[in-house]
Amino acid sequence: MIIKEAELQKNDPDLYFLVGMPGVGKTHWGKLWAVENQLEFIDLDEYIVQTENKTIPEIFMEYGEDWFREIERQCLEEVVTLATENTLVACGGGTPCYYDNMEFMNAHGTTIYLEAEPAWIVNNLEKNQGTRPLLENKEDKLAYLTDLLQTRRLVYNQAYYNLLASNFGLSIFAEIISLCTNRH
Repeated sequence: MIIKEAELQKNDPDLYFLVGMPGVGKTHWGKLWAVENQLEFIDLDEYIVQTENKTIPEIFMEYGEDWFREIERQCLEEVVTLATENTLVACGGGTPCYYDNMEFMNAHGTTIYLEAEPAWIVNNLEKNQGTRPLLENKEDKLAYLTDLLQTRRLVYNQAYYNLLASNFGLSIFAEIISLCTNRH
């Protein structure tokens, strides 16, 4: 169920951005929603990996987070420029929090914040092991994610829609698309 809808003032009703904490399911749900709603799907992190010919952890190790964030912004701009109509972009957890990325995404499409509490995210991450550079070597992932969410929540809440993890489903995204395409 949609729990928040901000006033929509954007240019392209057919470009959607999924934002939220690492491990909340942006890529998983993005792929499912894209197939179900006949959208092109772009995972921004995967786009970065293909562009740089290095994994995200390799980029972090070789160049550091600041350099990664610059590349991330460039790739976000490229994706928006190259995206066809009806495109869903799953962003990295930090993407909206650097530069003016959230404002940029809000100006070019519909942003959707996939929200979950840190304990839910830790449980999800334990079930779906993957490499996450910011979480690597963190002894207390729950404390780390709690602090990280505290710093990012204000940015995430600037999204046009806010969905709770417990309410994710294929019909929810169809409802968002309907609201976006039928509002004119």
